[in-house]
Amino acid sequence: MTSSFIICTKDRPLDLQNCVKSIVQQTILPQELIVVDASVINITYENKINCENILKNIIKFIYITSKPSLTKQRNIGVDNANGDIVFFFDDDVILEQDYHEKILHVYQQKSTERLGGVRGTIGNEYPMGFFKIYLLRLFMLTRLSVNEKSRFLRSGHYVFIPKPKEIIGVECMAGGVCSYYRKIFNEFRSDEKLNGYALKEDMDLSYRVSRKYSLYQTPDAILYHYHSKTSRISIEESSTMRVVNTYYMFKKNMPKTFTNKISFLWSLFGMTIINFTRLITHRDIEHFKGTIKGLIKILTQFFK
Repeated sequence: MTSSFIICTKDRPLDLQNCVKSIVQQTILPQELIVVDASVINITYENKINCENILKNIIKFIYITSKPSLTKQRNIGVDNANGDIVFFFDDDVILEQDYHEKILHVYQQKSTERLGGVRGTIGNEYPMGFFKIYLLRLFMLTRLSVNEKSRFLRSGHYVFIPKPKEIIGVECMAGGVCSYYRKIFNEFRSDEKLNGYALKEDMDLSYRVSRKYSLYQTPDAILYHYHSKTSRISIEESSTMRVVNTYYMFKKNMPKTFTNKISFLWSLFGMTIINFTRLITHRDIEHFKGTIKGLIKILTQFFK
């Protein structure tokens, strides 16, 4: 099996360098590294030169510039990939040396199944506290949990298991720590209607893939996600996008049963209550404003 590593980046030259350095240290090297860069012009030149200097022809390097759109960048990367397996990484992750090797092991182990993809585990991501999990569970919202099944909820939200003790089946693979067979993209593409920063695009893609193929998470393949503060949208913008894109994904993908619709509305109510509580207790106006803006956008779309 051959592998193509894809990094979609924007205006993060130092983060990108650190990520690429961890890639060249892999116990099993990928066939190629594809960087799809939406940075401003002076940074794109810097990124290309820095990557070439780090890789030193050890790995085939494909460098492509793009307009800023995560879903578009992902599709461009896939269209230029040649490996049997396509890996996606955020530009602010660092891979443990055997990450690639451990993921390939799962592909070999599950080769007799109708396998679609495998994700690793984020080493510096942990389950939420008991009260927070309880609150998010009450309102059927996305959470990092323990002792639950990793699955999509009727509300369109998801239960992630950040520290599984063994290889587990999943329905959602976070975009910065996932891999798919390249042939999967003959049937499924990243949805470019989710443009720009494109929160939830990974959930949308993996939901669709998981209806037809098996997806797995292994605790043995570890990387670290450092959530770079560079080139991020504001809390208010991300809160708005979280509401709007969850609605888009629910409307697009989820069965329109009465129970599912009520569950989705309940989750919106819960999101509003939680962020209103943040406003009162921590004077955190950005989360609340973003949520309200998202709700207004949903209502505007609904009554068009």
